[in-house]
Amino acid sequence: MTTNLKVHNVWSFVDGLQRGADEVVRKKDQLALSQIYQGIDYSVFEKIANAKTTKEACDILKLLDKGVEKALKFKLQSLHREYERYKMSNSETVERYFSRVLNLVNKMKVYGEDIPDSKVVEKILRTMSMKFDHVMTTIIESHDTATLSVAEL
Repeated sequence: MTTNLKVHNVWSFVDGLQRGADEVVRKKDQLALSQIYQGIDYSVFEKIANAKTTKEACDILKLLDKGVEKALKFKLQSLHREYERYKMSNSETVERYFSRVLNLVNKMKVYGEDIPDSKVVEKILRTMSMKFDHVMTTIIESHDTATLSVAEL
C-alpha cells in the first residue's frame, strides 16, 4: 500500500491535511484514501469506511495492525510450545516424523520465526525413537550437525 500511495504522489497525506488546505490538496487526500480502500480486504474496509481523511484511515489501520501483531505473537508462542513437545512415536516412520517436524517449522517461519537448519537437525536427532539410536549416533559422529541441512539428514 505504501508503494501505491508513493506512486500516486499522495504518501504525504498519511501525516494529515494542513488547516485551510485548498481544493486541489483535498482532492489528492481523497485520491490517497481511495488508494487505501483499493488495497485492503473488505473486512478491514468496514472498519475504515467512515474515515474522512487519509490520516484517519491510517490511524485506524495502525491500531488494527497492533492487534494483528499480538495475535501473531501468541500463535508463534503456541507453535513454539508444540515444537518443544514434538517427539517421534514408536509406530511412526522416519519419513512421517520428518514431514511433521518440517511442517511445523514452516508454519513457524510463516509467522516470522527464523529457525536455522542446524536447530531443526538437532531437534530431529534428539527426539527420534530409541530404535534409531545407532543411526543417530553414527550421523552425529560422522557429520558436523552444525552444518548439516535437513535435506542431507
